[in-house]
Amino acid sequence: MKILRRLAGGAVIMLIAAFLLPSTSASAGGGFERCPKGYYCVFDGPDGTGTMAYFKYGAPNLSSFGLDNRVSSKWNRIGWNTHFCFFDDYKYQNLLLRLGGTAQGPLPTKEDNRASSIREC
Repeated sequence: MKILRRLAGGAVIMLIAAFLLPSTSASAGGGFERCPKGYYCVFDGPDGTGTMAYFKYGAPNLSSFGLDNRVSSKWNRIGWNTHFCFFDDYKYQNLLLRLGGTAQGPLPTKEDNRASSIREC
């Protein structure tokens, strides 16, 4: 009887783990779909690939996310009227560009891989 309880308990643990552990499917590996609704996401690769960070209001230093001078694409999932500004230096210094709308895609070539901080503006 003890053996059956242990086996049943192990099956329950395996079932719970299957729902809690991150997925290893190809869709979880990259792309814009990783960006959670209600956030502004930036990526170091084109088309939402590579390292991703997401924000409600921004970050004064993108190096803490491994993205200093590495942002290549973005997606605004906060809302159409929300604008984000990208800055060449830390702490929101030296404005590079201001983007609005909810379009996903690459940064303009001139500003690609230059941002050191971003914030809602």
